Amino acid sequence: MAAPGILSTRNPSTLTVKDFDKYYYDSYTRTPPEYTVWCSVENGTANYIRVGQIAGFGTIPDMDEGDAIQATSMAEGNEKTIRYTNIGVQVQVTQNMREDDRSGIIAKIPVLLGKSMLYTCETKAVDLLNAGFVTTTRVGLDAKALFSATHVLVDNATAYSNLGTAGSLSETTLLELMDMLEKNVNEKNIPCPVNPRVLVIPIALRWIAERLIQSELRPGYMDNDVNVLKGKLAFVVNHFLTSTTAYFLLAEKGDHDLQFIWRRKQQTQAQDDFNTGSWMYKITARVTADYFDHRGVAANAGA
Repeated sequence: MAAPGILSTRNPSTLTVKDFDKYYYDSYTRTPPEYTVWCSVENGTANYIRVGQIAGFGTIPDMDEGDAIQATSMAEGNEKTIRYTNIGVQVQVTQNMREDDRSGIIAKIPVLLGKSMLYTCETKAVDLLNAGFVTTTRVGLDAKALFSATHVLVDNATAYSNLGTAGSLSETTLLELMDMLEKNVNEKNIPCPVNPRVLVIPIALRWIAERLIQSELRPGYMDNDVNVLKGKLAFVVNHFLTSTTAYFLLAEKGDHDLQFIWRRKQQTQAQDDFNTGSWMYKITARVTADYFDHRGVAANAGA
């Protein structure tokens, strides 16, 4: 008997039966990669990424004629290091199963593993948003969650919030998030506005988002008011968000720091095992999804 975890004529035995007219398996149409729409995809060049934080200069003070010039310096902030995770799986198929498979599914194992890798990448990337309200998964340079009401500057003075007042997606809550990005500041509390571009939402909010963003007139009002949101944002539905009520407002890629980083892109390898005659196939990669700076994003945890 083949060992557990090895595909053999006994497990799954139905693949060798000739009486089945059809098999339902993972041949359903999947979405194109969704995380690449809103998340920057990068390539790592070392076994870790270490980032520091330095503040620039603030307001230059007035001085009287003949006064000595006031000295200033550059404040040093926090640092953060991220490392990669190895991911991989292998499949072994006995020689008998390869010979006796009537379904054609065994030959599609490489394709199925490729789909599994794509799904894994989706879940790792979207965890930046799913876990963005807590500090137990990851934090930024300021030791706060990605979405926080108490982000701090290098001097530890409270700066601003990128966490909206909890509530259902509406004109009011969406405008609040847009204003938060407009109020973005640097480490010296100098305004550095960020333009919101993409609203990332779960399936349950797609029709509300369409009315809010695409209607010609202000949704829900009969006063012929202009819809101030029209043309300002695009929205994308993400099928991997765990909350049905949370929504996320992001600047253009490059204006925020959410990153999916390949240290080693997916690699596949197949070979026969000389001793057993089994066919062995593996797929591996080395990746991480993380961020350092919270600027350029805002979110609402929903109702």
